[in-house]
Amino acid sequence: MLNLDISENNQNLYIYILIIYRCLLISIYLLLQVKLGTLLGVYLPTIQNIFGVLLFIRMTWIVGMAGAVEGLGIVVICCCTVSVLRG
Repeated sequence: MLNLDISENNQNLYIYILIIYRCLLISIYLLLQVKLGTLLGVYLPTIQNIFGVLLFIRMTWIVGMAGAVEGLGIVVICCCTVSVLRG
């Protein structure tokens, strides 16, 4: 069984180990991070943000014109399309 009891003498060592572990995780993440470029890194997130705001503004109109069930269906279809295209 693992004993997680930390005495006062070992508390600073435990904190230093956690800090080093966190720094290692961050550095590994930064090394493995993919550069997206202009199209996928700038253009696509901007367009998704614009479409998200339009959907939020137009949601009441969509539900008013199509109904609650059909409006939910339209939103589900849009979310699936974005998920498939984004990969």
